[in-house]
Amino acid sequence: MKTVSSSILLALGTLIILAVLALFAMHGSADNLQVIVDGESITGVPAAGYAFGGAVVGLSIAFFALILVTLILAGVSIFVMLILAAVFIVVVAMLTPLLLPLLLVVGLVMLFNRKKADPAI
Repeated sequence: MKTVSSSILLALGTLIILAVLALFAMHGSADNLQVIVDGESITGVPAAGYAFGGAVVGLSIAFFALILVTLILAGVSIFVMLILAAVFIVVVAMLTPLLLPLLLVVGLVMLFNRKKADPAI
């Protein structure tokens, strides 16, 4: 995921959480909001604060997890590309004796069919 799209996703998630909390505050549902911390029930505005804090922590963890997964995938793709390049080099090295006569013929054809340089230039 690109940086711009992950930033947009993080901002959108934060705005949705803020909208839900604002909806709770406008309609008086914040009194019905109940958060349990260490076995103790918290209601009202402090519960909304705890809920928002938890949501922010969750979103930041998700954001950093996306960054970590991106770095891991980049490292794995570089490793796979190196393995494929090594396999290609080994295959070309194994096929070199078979390709040598073909390359000699192609080189001779190119040598005899090349255009002469224009002496006027």
